[in-house]
Amino acid sequence: MAVPAPAAVKHYSLKDRSVVLSPSVEAAIAQVANLYNAATGKNIVLTDGIRDAAMQADRIYTKLVLGDNVYKLYGNRAALDQVVKAYNDASQAGLSAKDISKAMADVIAQQMANGIFISRHLRGQAVDVRKSDMTASQQAAFQKAVEDQGSFKLVDEGIPPHFHLQPKPQ
Repeated sequence: MAVPAPAAVKHYSLKDRSVVLSPSVEAAIAQVANLYNAATGKNIVLTDGIRDAAMQADRIYTKLVLGDNVYKLYGNRAALDQVVKAYNDASQAGLSAKDISKAMADVIAQQMANGIFISRHLRGQAVDVRKSDMTASQQAAFQKAVEDQGSFKLVDEGIPPHFHLQPKPQ
């Protein structure tokens, strides 16, 4: 009787069950995690992967409430203008946070139906990595691991603090 090979050790964990990754992103981030672990002895925590419209709206809502400049993060200004308008209109109408986020999600869902994807997360082409538990040298080691792995573009986002990775254009 053959003994099955041991499962590969994963040097990353998911913050919770809400984090879902596409197979291609998972394979690439696993390589980054292995490089990071080899350099630091530490594992990484993945905080976000594939999002639906409601999840995306919640993330943009949080950034707006916390005062982040969302225009530096999203390339499609026209699409973002629509989402921010929904936020502003719902806020000025005195709606609850849940209802404001719902108004934003409705705009994002309509955009998606029209083939417009404000974030690579909506297509399963992005992953976020927790950096709040990394020292400055560990953050540098992570950035080097991403660079050495070579398939991701890295954005160091400040609010809330995390690394956003998406596949580089081919």
